[in-house]
Amino acid sequence: MCALRVGVLAYPGCFASEVFGVPDLLTMATHIAGPDRAGYEVSVVSSRRRVAASGGAVLAVSPLREVDVLVVPGFELLPGLDVDAKLAPLAPEIAAIRSHAAAGNAVVSICVGAFLLAQAGLLKGRRATTAWLFADELARRCPDADV
Repeated sequence: MCALRVGVLAYPGCFASEVFGVPDLLTMATHIAGPDRAGYEVSVVSSRRRVAASGGAVLAVSPLREVDVLVVPGFELLPGLDVDAKLAPLAPEIAAIRSHAAAGNAVVSICVGAFLLAQAGLLKGRRATTAWLFADELARRCPDADV
């Protein structure tokens, strides 16, 4: 049995609680599943050497590498904020998401992380969800997704 390799993508302004929540959740899932299950190998990865999350917390990151599942956390987004301006500096992360998916690996997002998946072109023909406050904006950006 091999552990499922999960990478949590850290990027400037991401929510640290969503980055840290994934390893915590999968640790508990491993405990519940028991010793006969392979479990998870979780790492926090980034295309950057240094990442400051929303609120300024600096995250320890490993370089991007191939994983079975890439988890994209959300970021601070306020109603009325220019989403394009928020996403523009995240071009390296969007390229990494696109590349990861093109290699045939799974990509999932948490909350408004869906906007990065949308920007990477991954939502076409798929069901997607985000925070209710931003669902209309995601639907507008991705008319061929079921939001």
